[in-house]
Amino acid sequence: MKMLKDVLKNSFSSILLQVITFAFGMILPRLFIKTYGSSMNGLVSSINQIVSYLALLEAGLSIASLQALFKPTNENDWDSINSILSATKKYYRNIAIIFFILTIIISIFYPFFINEKVDYIFTVELVIILAMGNLVNYFLYTTESIFLKSQLKQYIVIFVQLGYIIISKVIQIILINYNVDLRIVYCVIPIVAVFRSIVLRGYIHIHYKNVTYKVTPNYNALSKRSNALIHQVSGLVVNNTDIIILTIFTNLKVVSIYTIYNLLFSAINQVISMTVTEAIFPFFGKIVVEDKNKKILRNSYKLFELIYIVLLTIILSTLSFVLLDFIELYTKGLDVNYADHTLAVLFICTCFFNNVKMPGVVLINAKGHFKETQNRSILEAVINIITSLMLVRYLGIYGVLLGTIIAFLYRVFDICIYSNKYILHQSAKCTLKNVFLSAIIIIVSLFFSNLLNISSNSWLIWFFVSLILVSLFTIVIVFIFLVFNIGSAKLLFFYIKNKDNI
Repeated sequence: MKMLKDVLKNSFSSILLQVITFAFGMILPRLFIKTYGSSMNGLVSSINQIVSYLALLEAGLSIASLQALFKPTNENDWDSINSILSATKKYYRNIAIIFFILTIIISIFYPFFINEKVDYIFTVELVIILAMGNLVNYFLYTTESIFLKSQLKQYIVIFVQLGYIIISKVIQIILINYNVDLRIVYCVIPIVAVFRSIVLRGYIHIHYKNVTYKVTPNYNALSKRSNALIHQVSGLVVNNTDIIILTIFTNLKVVSIYTIYNLLFSAINQVISMTVTEAIFPFFGKIVVEDKNKKILRNSYKLFELIYIVLLTIILSTLSFVLLDFIELYTKGLDVNYADHTLAVLFICTCFFNNVKMPGVVLINAKGHFKETQNRSILEAVINIITSLMLVRYLGIYGVLLGTIIAFLYRVFDICIYSNKYILHQSAKCTLKNVFLSAIIIIVSLFFSNLLNISSNSWLIWFFVSLILVSLFTIVIVFIFLVFNIGSAKLLFFYIKNKDNI
């Protein structure tokens, strides 16, 4: 029961974090574009994607470290916990040094790959400044956050992160309003990040006296890192290739259009990642480590998967009707026309295929099946790059999104089948049924949204229309899924009725 309470705390605090992050995510880009222009927004977005590729240096380490901590945490073995944390800390410090060197090198050459004329020194400095937040994380923050997640205390990390976001974003909004130099605006992030790290380390020092990094590192415990690395590299390629390709083959205004749509869907992906997958991941990790019987694992996963897909379907069905209005209201008066029905449909499809596979991903990661699935992950990245490069020359931004959709489509079926067959040891029929059911509902929603063409003239009207649609879709979609999942419905009602005894 305590584990369930911790999972709920993690989930609800994640929701709060994403609401705050989304609110600032809506305010800042519009304010930024009005002050500095769409081309500058495209430049910053492009640099951020380059920085995310540099983050490949640490790919696989966080998830391998977290997975390695499950067993000693469950056994209260502090010697093993500290040896793993010590190894993780040393890895991250080495990564930070390499990251800084590569940042300097990339900042020197990056300006030559931009199709538009930009100030060389300004761009070099901006690349370095935008990378500094990651550097602070590697030195002072990430190991501590991994430890707290292994203790099912992710909500502590989230509350500290909330403070960091609120303080840094408020300062940035003030600076942008006064049209302060862009480099100063982004210097705020690493400075506030240092204080965030101090707070998190202080919490661990007070509440976990047994934690120390001054023990012999257990590098063998992180042996799965190389396999997890391949997965995260592939994921990074699939999720971040689009902007890089658009930067090379189109122009910064097209990149800016992409980032405005991606802004909303990145927020949705983050909500799903933080609220669902990261909060639930340690829960399934503990079930797997404790080696409980397969029935408990299957039943827990069945309910998790059903609830997850229902929520995803509600969100995307609602967006089918209100996304284009949101884009029109948000970009009204800006220097580029951002509203595009085809883009809206493609982004909704991309979001669906990207996220519907996540329950299976959680199970694979919790079980530590990184090596067993790495070739599948590589194939997804290869499909994405090849199809995007082939299509971008003929279809531009649409081609890049189609390439991503094709890669995601392959991976959805692969993960659904693998997680059921090799981890749950059961048929994937139930999972695939729910995936198809969700896809049909979203397609029908897209069809009727095009016919009805609901238009909102103000944010207030848009909000109430969205609220009505969410309520309507919740009732209809929950009913449809329960009808097609009678067994899961009975199991859910049983757990609700007997929650105090579980």
